[in-house]
Amino acid sequence: HKIYVISNATDAMKNYAKKFFAKNGINEVKFFFSCDMHLMKPDVEMFDQMGISTCLKWVHWDQTIYFDDKEKNCLAAYEALNSCTTVHVKTPQDIIDAVQKWL
Repeated sequence: HKIYVISNATDAMKNYAKKFFAKNGINEVKFFFSCDMHLMKPDVEMFDQMGISTCLKWVHWDQTIYFDDKEKNCLAAYEALNSCTTVHVKTPQDIIDAVQKWL
């Protein structure tokens, strides 16, 4: 599975996130940070630019799960990413439950 991270992170958080994934042996991650894109979720334009990006050219959005702790960001992702599955995360169990459905 491929991992894409879209975040409203600052430069400091961006560096932390990259180090966190690398430290945990997850090296094939594509990041989309608001501080680089000059856009913020839930702005649909941020999702549109993510979807248009060449690295995501062949993504099957019907096979994609989008997780967010804010419902408005889930709604924006659903609208922009061709009806991908979205999960409004309230607890870590929400993530586990969603992923188990796909296994």
